[in-house]
Amino acid sequence: MENKIRLKDLVTSNVFNNYCLATPKLSLDKEIESVTIMDVKGIEKWVHKDELLIIGDFARTEIDIEFIESLHQKDIAGIITKKKYKKYITSDNIDLFTFYKIPIILIDDFHPWSDVIISLKEITITHRTQLLKENEKFYQELISYVSTHSTETSLCNLVYKKIQLSSAIVDKNMCILDFSNDWAWNEYFEKFSAKNIVSIEPLGHDLSGKTVTGFVFKSKFLEQLDFSLYFLPIFEDGKLESYFVFRSKHFSEGIPPELFSKCQNIKSIFYLKHSLIKKIETNNIFLQNSVFEELIKLSSPSQTVLEKSSLTLGQRINTNYLAVVISSNFKVTDYSQPEREFIKFYYEINKFKEVFFNPLVFIKDYHWIVLFSTNKNIDKNVEQIANILKDKLHIFEFYIGISSYHKYWNLNTAWQEALAAIQFAKSSNSSKNIQAYQQIGIFKLFTNNKGDINYLFLNHMYKHFIFPLVTYDKKHDTHLVQTLSIFFSNKFSYTQTSKQLFIHINTLRVRLKKIEELINVDFKNTDNLMNLYIAIRAYQSEKLINKD
Repeated sequence: MENKIRLKDLVTSNVFNNYCLATPKLSLDKEIESVTIMDVKGIEKWVHKDELLIIGDFARTEIDIEFIESLHQKDIAGIITKKKYKKYITSDNIDLFTFYKIPIILIDDFHPWSDVIISLKEITITHRTQLLKENEKFYQELISYVSTHSTETSLCNLVYKKIQLSSAIVDKNMCILDFSNDWAWNEYFEKFSAKNIVSIEPLGHDLSGKTVTGFVFKSKFLEQLDFSLYFLPIFEDGKLESYFVFRSKHFSEGIPPELFSKCQNIKSIFYLKHSLIKKIETNNIFLQNSVFEELIKLSSPSQTVLEKSSLTLGQRINTNYLAVVISSNFKVTDYSQPEREFIKFYYEINKFKEVFFNPLVFIKDYHWIVLFSTNKNIDKNVEQIANILKDKLHIFEFYIGISSYHKYWNLNTAWQEALAAIQFAKSSNSSKNIQAYQQIGIFKLFTNNKGDINYLFLNHMYKHFIFPLVTYDKKHDTHLVQTLSIFFSNKFSYTQTSKQLFIHINTLRVRLKKIEELINVDFKNTDNLMNLYIAIRAYQSEKLINKD
């Protein structure tokens, strides 16, 4: 499949159902790199090679020999205009366009130019998706070839069948990745600790004279069987990721070079196979992000999108979702680091797939998104995500925003809520880095759609309604702020408030009267009560206002 989008691909879309060519002798094999609407005189100076030009009223006066010569020099992809403008393009112009092999495509007059641009974008996305699928198919064919067309899925079983070498492949945490069926490798490694691997040292040489390093493990149990385990490290990108382990009797004169050579070949085959599988999975992970992009465009239920998205993800899209969005502040040392970090995060989350009730994981604008189909145990799930970031990925500077529960066709609202919650946590200068949108409460009224807080207003409320009470409490050793706060929390109940403060109800009335005098309010006035409630809530929120 070709890598480039061509004019002949574009004209297959609905917008071009009734198109015709003003330059009929030309083919539509030209490649398209970009598209530009020409509506300013002299814009041809800024046109690029393989650019598709959309020309409207511009065609009435600006198309002349000099203009066509300029487009030829730029080597444009072609021109799209509407049928009503054809009369402004002279036969001489058309002859010159034909001579320079610049196709002119005429579409129906009722189509807006945005339809053309959208069609090109849709074709580009479809084209790239098909390329990913073809790459995946190619990788799978390579894997099949590397496995020597064996029907066995286990590389270690294939090795045992060929050379009777009992072997296994384990990751650096001693979790089994592959093993031969001749021995109870699974049972053995259930109790095996990575701490048993003390140090890697030279074990011998292969047939080419290259030094082979590894570790020999012995135990009383293995001695009874007259066996030792030989661990040969497998590195990926310079980092230890796994071991090829084989079980053999002790070699008094060292391991034969021919066996080491075979082991090195097995390691190479596993590394290649493992790398190809990881590339396929990585392609699939980023292909799945297109699902999230499509879902957040919805504003009403769509069975078509639902079925398509479920097929791409390999799991059914549920009706309701809650969005947990992570914004990390790790330092990017190279362009590929965010992708690598996300892939690690994706795998870690999927280890808890059943516990998390099959979450959906995406990346958008350097934010990581986890969609939960239930809000059950959401606090524990978010805590687990925070632990993954710190313990597994060693990311310690991050914010987590949690949306409300929404229908799948309202996921854009969930996405925006989670982003607003993150911004609120950042703006409040609080040590708190996990924020639920619902917990923002009344302060949603004093934040913009990005979650930024109106500090000027909140500080004004504090200074006018709370600061005089704080000052009075410090000077006279009273408890007016506490009294006001408890009075609100008890829904203005004199009885409940006096009981909670362990004071007589008349003492409470005196305190409330003093509050009214100090800040010039009337508890019978609903506007005063609203202002007081906002002020006391702002005061109770950690570092939300300037209390100096």
